[in-house]
Amino acid sequence: MTPNHYKVLEIIKVYQSVNSYSPTLEEIAKEYGSSKQNISKMVQALQEGGHIQIKRGKHRGIGLLV
Repeated sequence: MTPNHYKVLEIIKVYQSVNSYSPTLEEIAKEYGSSKQNISKMVQALQEGGHIQIKRGKHRGIGLLV
């Protein structure tokens, strides 16, 4: 996992612990300071690495596996 992927994972963890639900890609992008497209690629890489699960068709469908 790259430092950028780790930062995105931490954003997701903190958001979920504070709000009790997952952030949207837009919310992650805003916190990270990047585009939604870039965050989408990083979230996909986190899923492929087994760190998160993405529930397709759900607006807030990111689940932690760590």
